[in-house]
Amino acid sequence: MIDIGINYLAGNDECYRILKKHNIINTLKFPGRVCDYSHMEACLKLAKELNLKIDLHGLPGMTPAFSCMSDNFVKNVDWEKLKEVFKINDDINRISTHIGLEHADSFDKYLEKDVNEKWKKNYCDLQKGLEYALGKKVEVGLENIPGGFKYDIKSLTPEYISENWKLADFGVYDISHAKLASNALKIDFEEYINKLTYLDKVKIYHVSGNNDKVGVYESKPDKHVLISEEEIDDVVTCKKMFPNLDLIVSEYSFESKYSIGKELAIEATILNAIAKNEETKKIIEKLRFMEENLLDDISNLNQILSNN
Repeated sequence: MIDIGINYLAGNDECYRILKKHNIINTLKFPGRVCDYSHMEACLKLAKELNLKIDLHGLPGMTPAFSCMSDNFVKNVDWEKLKEVFKINDDINRISTHIGLEHADSFDKYLEKDVNEKWKKNYCDLQKGLEYALGKKVEVGLENIPGGFKYDIKSLTPEYISENWKLADFGVYDISHAKLASNALKIDFEEYINKLTYLDKVKIYHVSGNNDKVGVYESKPDKHVLISEEEIDDVVTCKKMFPNLDLIVSEYSFESKYSIGKELAIEATILNAIAKNEETKKIIEKLRFMEENLLDDISNLNQILSNN
């Protein structure tokens, strides 16, 4: 059984309630877009109210990428405050984050032994901090980073990502990041994914659309918009790569054609169908049906899901 998660975006609680009622989702991911304490508290409260699992993908004050050489990775995390916040809901057993160097940093500046030592320190600092805040040990997972953001090209390679999955408690695979990385590396996407190893370590699969037909985010490499028909085949194909996958997460964050509520509902429903191994043709039909029939204010979402 593969769980379905969705980004927590404040102001869309009713959408999450309906999706949970129809067993479309069972997990909320934090952060969804904003990573601060007020959003975290709201996410934890809603997850507790709806009996949803929590997928933790960062913390307030934590840098957005697990930089091998950064001294600031968890330097600004307030563990005492987090300890209080987690009293709202402490049903958390793992955390994930991106793996790579900070923008414009380069592996060429460091000795390999120093990189390895800093990797271990940052990993342990995150684990120890969360163990203090939650009162229990949590697993740490690492995710492939995208091309297009001036990361060191070496940190985009399948070999580098695979080695980090091997060392981590578990791996996270983001299909849009992989496609952007393959573009930056100037290799075919199929070649990129065929070079990935330690696929059995991957537990979480991140999906969001990157094909923004209305051009709102033309200059944004990693768009986090509604999944398109053209992307479904690749999403389905990549899902089959990971034998121990237990969670597929919609990382939708920015509306591209409809309201946020409508696009959240569509994305979650489509990923639910993918998790259930429905045929691609049927999934595309479902996508078209929801785009055509779900109202922008999602006032007919209950009806749509009841008949779907």
